[in-house]
Amino acid sequence: MARKKMIALLKKGTCIGLAAIILSAAALPSAALSVHAEDATTSVSSENTTPDSEGVTTPTPENTDTDTETDTAESLPADTEASGETTPGSSGSAAINDQNATSKASSSVRAQEIYPTEISLLKKNLELTAGDKAVLKVNGYSGNATNKEVTWSSSDPSVASVDPNTGEVTAVGEGTAVITATCVGKNEGQAAPASDSCTVKVLGISDVYKYTTSGNSVTITDYLGTGGDIVIPSTIAGKPVTALGPMSFWVDDNITSVVIPEGVTTIGKQAFNGDDNLAKITLPSTLKTIGQRAFYGTAITEITIPEGVTTLSNEAFNSCDQLSKVTLPSTLVSIGANAFSRCTSLKELTLPDNITSVGTNAFKSVGKLWVKNGSKTEAALDRAGIEYLSQVTVTVTTEFYNRDGSLSDVKGGTSTYIRKEGASFNVSTAIYNRGWILESETVTGMEDTNPNLYKAEGIIGKEDVTVKYVWREDNIGPEGTSDKIPDQYQIQVSYDVENGTWNDGTSETIGQVLTLTDENGTPTDKGTVKVEAPEVGNAPADGYTAGSWSPDLKDTFTIADDGAQFVYSYAEKTEDPGTTDPEKPGTTPPGAGTNTGNQNPAPFSTPTSTKAASKKSGSVKTSDTSNAALAAGLLLLSGSAIAGIEMKKRKKAEEN
Repeated sequence: MARKKMIALLKKGTCIGLAAIILSAAALPSAALSVHAEDATTSVSSENTTPDSEGVTTPTPENTDTDTETDTAESLPADTEASGETTPGSSGSAAINDQNATSKASSSVRAQEIYPTEISLLKKNLELTAGDKAVLKVNGYSGNATNKEVTWSSSDPSVASVDPNTGEVTAVGEGTAVITATCVGKNEGQAAPASDSCTVKVLGISDVYKYTTSGNSVTITDYLGTGGDIVIPSTIAGKPVTALGPMSFWVDDNITSVVIPEGVTTIGKQAFNGDDNLAKITLPSTLKTIGQRAFYGTAITEITIPEGVTTLSNEAFNSCDQLSKVTLPSTLVSIGANAFSRCTSLKELTLPDNITSVGTNAFKSVGKLWVKNGSKTEAALDRAGIEYLSQVTVTVTTEFYNRDGSLSDVKGGTSTYIRKEGASFNVSTAIYNRGWILESETVTGMEDTNPNLYKAEGIIGKEDVTVKYVWREDNIGPEGTSDKIPDQYQIQVSYDVENGTWNDGTSETIGQVLTLTDENGTPTDKGTVKVEAPEVGNAPADGYTAGSWSPDLKDTFTIADDGAQFVYSYAEKTEDPGTTDPEKPGTTPPGAGTNTGNQNPAPFSTPTSTKAASKKSGSVKTSDTSNAALAAGLLLLSGSAIAGIEMKKRKKAEEN
């Protein structure tokens, strides 16, 4: 009550009350006064503090208006006795001591710091190149913190260092480091000071590539080159390149082609997105995944995705409007949404059998979509509501027959093929025996067949296919050897010379084996062949001059000319009194052939086959043997005449 009355007196401003307070203050011990003075300057409630931008707490003073009651004013006593008892009109020493104790307790509580229970960094990942700098900042605090001060540290200063006070990061060398911000203190009951981290990747630079390493592998993160035809290196800094990172070659109109090396398993998100002039890409056999929009909007015209790739992510080839040919691997199990959307040049696409997941509009704008009947892919397309065409399973049976039409001991076989109904199809064999050859004879189950040497070609329907092959004779060829062309498509012709020699000085019979072909060069007995005859006209025997061919020489033969024989005979010279200039040697007489080549065909060697032998029969020259017989007869006649004359002479001598 005394204290309240004192305050009331102060408010009323009575001179008596003011004088009493002054006198009472003067009577207080000096020690008690100093204590209250200290309390007055230090006892600030923690509820009235305001943290500044750096986390330093600044006290907020209470209202100091003279009309506001304060602890200091209340604690000032009106009068005090040495005994410590109070006198009328004073609060007494007991009140002073109580107030002093309360003030000290309040000062201890109000000075305690409050730290954040959690903090959050503005960036959790940072990518730098050696020499780069960046400042990290705390973005959020949890709790009614009065002290938000943090210190910064790096897990690997050789990769990235950090200023412990400011959070400024300096990229030092290629690799990965973790930068951590940690509060300078913790609250009572808190296990550890609050902290948060940022992962800093420091990129290396090799030639025109930025990269990061992880263990023993390299990921290319950026391309710094000028474009053109790029061959990505298989190793960087002595380590294999295994991945192309997201956007690593992104929006580079100068790139025209790319070869990705073996060892790369991943092409990251948007790796080549927007490379408008990228027309050719070569993928490695080690590839497993093609990321989202990896080739979006490129100018590629065809792509072969290697075996081993399991995933084509969303929009992987979206808007590749020049893409016309795609080969997909049997290992593919997932095709993302819009993977081939707006590929307007892709008229048809054959899907492998094991696809289990197909995204929305994966093949929008693609023409025909071929799928094997009963496959996993067919079921996946059905679930996605995508239209498709079925492939058919065709069994091809091969049979071999002899020339006489009987079934050969050589066994054929049966094979199963998956083909598009109505697609072009061919069956071939490599079976060949010395002296004989196989030729496609008949084909069933195929339309528009084109029987040809070694293979059968046609259009596949839904029926199974049977191909019949016939063994054909192959015993003739150059110099009597087999040449893997059935004899029925070949003819033999021969050339002889009389009363002289060929231009090379020889006089042997020259034989040729000629193959008849159609206008496309395919062997056929309905075809033709152009030939050149041996050169003659420069080597007549004595007493002979220019001659002629019998029969008249041809330069184009057909099957009807098989076995034809042509003889060039030099004509006997006749005396012409009016001729003063004898025939000059080296001239080619009229009708001496059409060949203009420098080499004669190889001499013909009689084949051992019945057909060849028949062709050679009747080709024996008679002119030489007839002349020899005539000479021998004349010699015998001359000898007989001489002997008769000698006998007459002897008889006449005896008579005399």
